[in-house]
Parts: sequence; C-alpha cells; structure tokens
Amino acid sequence: LAVKVIGQVVHDLIGIKEGGALPEEHMIECVCELLQAIGYTLDDTQHGLNLMNSFANRLRDLSKTAGTDGKAIFSKRIRFQIENLLDLRKNGWQKKLFKELAKTKDDVRKDAYKEAAKAAKGAGQEVLFSTQVVGVRPAYIDDMKAKPKSKPQEAPGRPIFDQGYVKKLAQYYSEEKNGDNLAADWNKAAPSAKDCKQGIEWIAEVGFTDASKADTCAEVIAVIMERKLAGWEALKEAMATHLGTLEDLKMDEPLCDTFFHMLYSRLLTLNNFSGLALKSVQQTLLANTTEPHPFAWSLLLGTLRKVKERGGQEAVRKALDVNEFVSVAAAARKCQNLEARRQLEGEL
Repeated sequence: LAVKVIGQVVHDLIGIKEGGALPEEHMIECVCELLQAIGYTLDDTQHGLNLMNSFANRLRDLSKTAGTDGKAIFSKRIRFQIENLLDLRKNGWQKKLFKELAKTKDDVRKDAYKEAAKAAKGAGQEVLFSTQVVGVRPAYIDDMKAKPKSKPQEAPGRPIFDQGYVKKLAQYYSEEKNGDNLAADWNKAAPSAKDCKQGIEWIAEVGFTDASKADTCAEVIAVIMERKLAGWEALKEAMATHLGTLEDLKMDEPLCDTFFHMLYSRLLTLNNFSGLALKSVQQTLLANTTEPHPFAWSLLLGTLRKVKERGGQEAVRKALDVNEFVSVAAAARKCQNLEARRQLEGEL
C-alpha cells in the first residue's frame, strides 16, 4: 500500500473524530496488527517515519485515556497490545519467535535429563526462542518491481464472440477511432450471421440506455455496416428487437430515441446503405396500424435533422432520395410519398 493510503486507513480507524469520540477497541487492535506488519518498512523512509511517530503518539494517548472516574477507558488487553507494539518498534522491530516445544513424554523426560546434566556442568539452559525482524517488505515484491513489465500475450486461437468481447471492441474503437483494428478484431472471432445480429443488438442496447455512449455506439455500428462486417438483415433484426419496446423505454430513458437519430443519420449516408435497415421500423412500429404514428414520425424527422446537422442541406437531399426512407415516413403519416417528403422538408 502507498504511504498516503496507509495514513488514511489509520486515520479512519483511530484518528481524532468530531466531538472527541474515541475509537472502538477492535479498531485499535486492527491498527496494531497493521503497524506490526508494515512498521519496519514505514520507518525506512522519512515520510513513513513521520507517520509512524504520529501513529505511536496517538496510540500512546489512547492507552493513557481515562474516564471521569479516573479509570482507563480501554481494557488491559488493548493497552498491553499498544505497549507491545511500541516496545517492538523501540527494539528495532525485533520480535521473539519461540521454537516449537511439542514433544512426546519420553522426549520431555530425556530433555529434562539433558538440561539437568548441562546445568551441573554450568552450560545453562538452551535458548528457547530466536528473533526476527517483523514488518519487512516481502522480497518478492521488490523482485516483481525489478522485473521489466512485458506485454501480456493474447491466448492463441479464436476469441469467443460474446457480449464482453463485443463491448471491448466498442471500447477500443471509442479510444482509437481505428476502423481497421475494429474490423480485424471483429473478423478474428469469425462470427456467424446470428452472432453478428447479436453483436449489433448488444451495442445498440448500450446506445439506447446510455446517452453518454450513444454517439460512439452509433459510429461503431455504422463502421460495422460500412465495412460489411455484418449483413443488413442482421441489422434489421437487431434493431427490431429494440424498436418494439422503444416507446415504453422512453418513459424511463427520455433520450433513448437520440441513439436512433444518431445511428440512422450515419447509415443513410453510407454508399452501401440498404433499405432493409428501415424494415425494422415498419415491422415493429407500423405493423397492423391504420392510424398515423407520431412516435415513428418523430424518429424519422429526428434522423433527418441529425443528417442536416452532420452534412448540411446536400446530405438532407440525398437522404430524401432514399425511397425506403420516404416510404416509411409516408406510412407513419398515412399519406402519399410526395406529401411525406414535403412535410419532412417543412418540419426540418
């Protein structure tokens, strides 16, 4: 842990609180265990040494804290634990480690005879403990820092085309804006037509539900379609999944239709645009209805406004030259194509 983090942890546990509230005993115990584990390493730097001095003073004050009756606030066990920690630091963090003494009765008897013989010769008793410095940074941490960091190697073989992988590709594209890399990674997984439909559906879900990522998701799908990484049938089916519930979703996500505007304004300007992309609107919002559909109209009008925002009046003209776009707008208004075009131009 960084020295700054350690300081914050200890402060949260035993620091001076508002109103003079004292820490609970288990918090003091945690600090004692923590400092015993890292105290030697802290004392090895000037910043750490200053912190350790502050910690020690705070623990010493807590140990001496008394109530109105003059009795110590904290139990003897906690006071002894604080005292042991301070003594350990005073002794250079040298801690006694007792040797194992578990023996059979026969071994105990034999050792007793040996100790008696040594005592008779003035050799004294065998030392029953050794010492060890506690709180030293483990050597393997320094070894890890010393080793040069190597770039993790990707696992060989074809990656799994799942939701995590698709979202990772979208994230990479948002950072790099590199269509070649997106295409290479997409093709690396060799997705089937069904996989492609599912992949677009996952990206669209993020676009519809997270306004901050809507534009990026729209751009990713547009790149997928422009580079023919997926078929237009796959896009149609993927969008149909969401459009069927989009009007209800708008109650919880008021900006969800913005993603539709961003996506279709990009798709309409692609050289390889297919009218299949608009079939999803017909099959979900406009199926089996004889009345005008204001929500479907608003989706198309919003798309056209976004086209104008992105490419100006010339881009609008090209979008209106797409017969399928005007036909869907006419179906939404329940009018002829020419009238639908006129109304779209009038409401821009």
